[in-house]
Amino acid sequence: MYLEGLSYDEISAKTGVAKSSVSNIILELKAGKFPQYGELSEQLDMLRELAVDFRRTGITPVQAAVGISVLSRLQEVGIEPGEIE
Repeated sequence: MYLEGLSYDEISAKTGVAKSSVSNIILELKAGKFPQYGELSEQLDMLRELAVDFRRTGITPVQAAVGISVLSRLQEVGIEPGEIE
């Protein structure tokens, strides 16, 4: 839920877990105390920022992936996005 861009309060309300516990769990995740998540701790803040940006703009991860794919294809054929009207 944290990686979906939800706040500690929202996570707490949805799960019934105290906000302080949510905070502690996320701090432990960032500290790498959950080995099953590997190197995620290093990228956690960037992934969360991306999720928050998606929520703010109303873009789903699927829409973002399609957009990136389209931009890549345009660049492959020599068209820069700024050149499109």
